[in-house]
Amino acid sequence: MASEISPSADDYTKRIISLCREQSEKLFSEDSFSTMVSIEDQNAELEALQKNLSAERFFFICDIRDMSLKHIQGVQECLGYSSKEFTLEMFLGLVHPSQVLIRNMMASSLIDIFLGGKVRVRFMVHFLVSNVALRHAQGHYLLFRRCAYPFQYTNKFQMLEYLAEFTLVGKFQGTSYQFRYTGNEGKALQQDLLNSLQDRFEKLGVFSVQEWRILRRFASEKDLTNLKMGTTLKIKEATLKVYNSRIVQKGRRVFGIDFLSAREVAFFLREQGFVPV
Repeated sequence: MASEISPSADDYTKRIISLCREQSEKLFSEDSFSTMVSIEDQNAELEALQKNLSAERFFFICDIRDMSLKHIQGVQECLGYSSKEFTLEMFLGLVHPSQVLIRNMMASSLIDIFLGGKVRVRFMVHFLVSNVALRHAQGHYLLFRRCAYPFQYTNKFQMLEYLAEFTLVGKFQGTSYQFRYTGNEGKALQQDLLNSLQDRFEKLGVFSVQEWRILRRFASEKDLTNLKMGTTLKIKEATLKVYNSRIVQKGRRVFGIDFLSAREVAFFLREQGFVPV
């Protein structure tokens, strides 16, 4: 059923926030720790950020321990929402439907990495750059470049808070979600994240085994014809049309995009990182 593989924005928000809180409780309920960044350094950074604010930039601090937002600046000017009423739940609900699933899986993977102290984070040295499409208060979607920076962490390198800074790129025109890990671990962690995304997505069971075979072939061979596909996979033309139709319908349902062919779905999945190139 659609509800099983395509959660609503509200469902997604509840799942990801619940997961973060559960993980945070396990890590911090018993362990003692000390924070590494002084309040003076944090305040100095916030003052500098506020001085550089414009109508095309906003930022906030997310406290991972309780999944709350603070020091919210520029949201009114960029997105038309009151900073006083802006919450993490609200922010996640603004993400474009085509990006919800990958952001959900990305967050799940990053929780384990950064809350677990597996990476040696440093104050205000960005670790993740991505693009995100957010819904403006007037209903249209805008594309932002998002940079995430550690803002507070423990002596065990467990991240407690991060600063998310958003810069307007322009009107959202269907750009696929893209991310780049920029820490010292570089390509190794980037590949680990991609592998995790691909594994998590396949295990969702959105597409059947045969549908996955078709999608992988389309993704790897740009000019592959249906005739060659059918011959290679030993599928009759009529049966292949049925599979292609199912793939299109599932793609529309899960990502909220009006795909016209299974090939389009395959290219989209490849761009998102769900299918190996």
